[in-house]
Amino acid sequence: MTDSLQSSRRADKPALRLGVGGPVGSGKTAVAASANLTGLTSGTKYYYEVQATNSAGTTTGAIKNFTTTAAGWSGQMQCNKTVTGPSYANNETQTWNVAPGIAQAPTGQTFYPSQWKSTGSGGNASQSWIINASGNASLAVFANTSGINFLRHNAEIVVPNGYVSTPPPNYAEFEYQWAAFGNSNANVTHVQGSTTVTSPSCDSPVQPGGSSCTVTCSWNFNKK
Repeated sequence: MTDSLQSSRRADKPALRLGVGGPVGSGKTAVAASANLTGLTSGTKYYYEVQATNSAGTTTGAIKNFTTTAAGWSGQMQCNKTVTGPSYANNETQTWNVAPGIAQAPTGQTFYPSQWKSTGSGGNASQSWIINASGNASLAVFANTSGINFLRHNAEIVVPNGYVSTPPPNYAEFEYQWAAFGNSNANVTHVQGSTTVTSPSCDSPVQPGGSSCTVTCSWNFNKK
């Protein structure tokens, strides 16, 4: 018995038949079949079906699909915020998970969709709160004479009731406005680093005077 892989960009009208495969043995026991494919387009869904042939004829399996990995930058940005003050504490972690996007002409920038998430907890003398907020963000990447640059592209995300307090009222959660970063070599395929900023305030609710806010951000991005 032999098997072959038929591949196509469309399930309803196969346009490319690869015919890869070979003998897989005889008998009635199920065996795995695989094939190495080259020349596929990144970020594209492909449909395929497996055919098995022996002296009795050919049987075709169900049409299935896979999607190739999109080209471009992907990775994660994470910022840990710690605020302390008189009878006050607030700790949270904000994370941006970035997936490859599509180049936008003619600016030379590429915009990558990001999933933003914020979690944590805090409290003061009269309240305690749990932080749970999320939203859609956008990362812009571009190269110039200073190298490769990463920066936030969307307006600041604000989530009403992102801080659920006991007792109420609840408070809005704000996306942290991290500073742009990058690498002096515009041709790198890996950008990693971290930074720590300390300031009197950083968008925490009912933060009292005399407080201190420390934000440590780290990032790790790879280009495929």
